[in-house]
Amino acid sequence: YRCVDCLHRRPLCSECLLKGHQWQPFHRVEKWAGFWQRTTLSQLGLILNLGHGGRPCKVQKQRGNLREMTIVHGRGIERIKVKFCLCVQGEARTPANDFDQLMDCDLFPASWVRPTTAFTMAVMKDLQLLALQAQAPAGDLMKFLARSSDNVDPDDVDDRYREYMISQREFTYLSATKRAGVQPDRNMSPGSLAVLCPACPQIGINMDPQWKTRGDDLRFLDALYYATDGNFHLNQKIKPMDKADFPLTMGAAYFAHEEDYSKFLGRVPPSKEPEKTSCHEFAALGYGGYTGKVSGVVGCYCQRHMFALPGGLVDLQKGERFANVDYVMLSALQPYMDLHTHVSGYDINCQYRINLMERLEWMRKNTKDLASILKYDFPKTLAAVGKFHLPAHCEWCRIFFSFHFLPWCAMTDGEAAERLWAILNGIGNATREMTPGNRHDFINALLGDLNARRVHGIAKYMARKHDEAKEALIWAKEELDEAEQEAGGELVAGWRAELQTWLLDVVDIKNHKQMSNPFEP
Repeated sequence: YRCVDCLHRRPLCSECLLKGHQWQPFHRVEKWAGFWQRTTLSQLGLILNLGHGGRPCKVQKQRGNLREMTIVHGRGIERIKVKFCLCVQGEARTPANDFDQLMDCDLFPASWVRPTTAFTMAVMKDLQLLALQAQAPAGDLMKFLARSSDNVDPDDVDDRYREYMISQREFTYLSATKRAGVQPDRNMSPGSLAVLCPACPQIGINMDPQWKTRGDDLRFLDALYYATDGNFHLNQKIKPMDKADFPLTMGAAYFAHEEDYSKFLGRVPPSKEPEKTSCHEFAALGYGGYTGKVSGVVGCYCQRHMFALPGGLVDLQKGERFANVDYVMLSALQPYMDLHTHVSGYDINCQYRINLMERLEWMRKNTKDLASILKYDFPKTLAAVGKFHLPAHCEWCRIFFSFHFLPWCAMTDGEAAERLWAILNGIGNATREMTPGNRHDFINALLGDLNARRVHGIAKYMARKHDEAKEALIWAKEELDEAEQEAGGELVAGWRAELQTWLLDVVDIKNHKQMSNPFEP
């Protein structure tokens, strides 16, 4: 016999092979039969002992507790004989639960009563990482492990796709609660599983204690820059669904509280016609075709660092109705309502903002019973259209909703959502087939992973951006000084006065019709 996972692959007798693999029961072994034929340690007589550091339990010798289990590990799927420890523990004087004994050996049980399938923690982490990074479908991952066990006849390997689907949801949820440092619960507080952006203002966490007394010229330091956008790749097919299915992350991660949102949708009057527009007939206003039980999602993200906001995602039913956007903005911005300033980027902000106050007043009257929506008053908000989308708007919008011409916006482009959609679109083929609860859990897991990775790298990212800004500032100042010298002091003074008036007035949409454009040649 030889082990193909051990170094040197030394030929050994079965007794020596088993002795050397007492603590490595998942290695792949081969038997010489004129050629090297695949076999398993379990077929050679290996027994996986739980408790006592892998040594046999003395009580087992008297009563025995042997069970054949299917173990899924990083090298494949195989049946292994497992002996549970029968030593009595605690005041109850009963043996430890099966799932506790399995978890102590880094085995994740597929059920919680009398498990006959378990996954190694290592394979659960590997498969989770593959699902998040490569967007690998669960079915393909299980086929890969089946072929790793038997690449000649993989159909002869135990199919554990169903067990994996359930276990991976539980494992991913538990990983999220562990990361957040909270206890798993059915009624978790909104956003308690979300990873927050460390560079955006988080009240009571990372802000200057005196932020409320800052002068107007420094208010941008405490402003929240967020982007809103819809996505129609993350849809869901019309197909039979498990009515009892619900997300384990209910309201605690990046989707708005599902039960509250469902109540809200039931109260929204039906809208048969596309939203009226004073600009162009954009698809986001309803001038387009959509299919499926869920036609897509609309989300809120911080503009400058691409973090998904807690409670900042809702499903769309037909197009990107303003009612959907109203709800997701209220849900996502609940923790930020007490800030002095928001800067909003949205593809159709020019149309969305027109009757926003009337819609919010309707929501105030009709959603008082929703526990996840407590605040309705937005702070002063600078509204703009992302720089990629702005050229598709009419000339009026290109002036009054340009990040270039708003105070405090500098080089902000307002297109953070588009960059995130480019990542999330890769899971669209999988999520449209999922049940509602599993779909939300999986999207929450991917957004949580993206946020966590950005936390780990944000210091280097911000340092690089700061160095680039310092370098750009030098030549920008030189160019500006040269242009002002050529124009002459009197003309420049007039420009500065016009600019100051513009910056004061443009922040309020009500002023736009009476304003002239100082940037027009």
